[in-house]
Amino acid sequence: MSESILDTTKKSLGAENLTEFDENLKMFINGALNILTQNGVGPVTGFRITGNETWSEFLQTDHEELYELCKEFIYLDVKMVFDPPIGSVMDYYKARREEVLWRIREQADPADIFEVNKEA
Repeated sequence: MSESILDTTKKSLGAENLTEFDENLKMFINGALNILTQNGVGPVTGFRITGNETWSEFLQTDHEELYELCKEFIYLDVKMVFDPPIGSVMDYYKARREEVLWRIREQADPADIFEVNKEA
């Protein structure tokens, strides 16, 4: 989980070799991270990327399944605003995003969340 949030998202989008969209991607990623924080994942005080912040800095847990779900959620959320699909594909992305967010809420370990919140 020491991977950069920006780099893994760019790779998922097929834009890993492009830097001209980094500022836009950071803005969209930060919006998605805010949604995750509001759903009980990540530091209670919030989290934002400005450069190469890592997944372990955001999640502060070794919960591998939660890590993978968060990566997928960020990808889906960013994809829908950065490179939106058309027609029924957009409907699929929206439905999948909602399912992944539900799974994140289910997977999040309340003990981990409370520990992170105590540190804030």
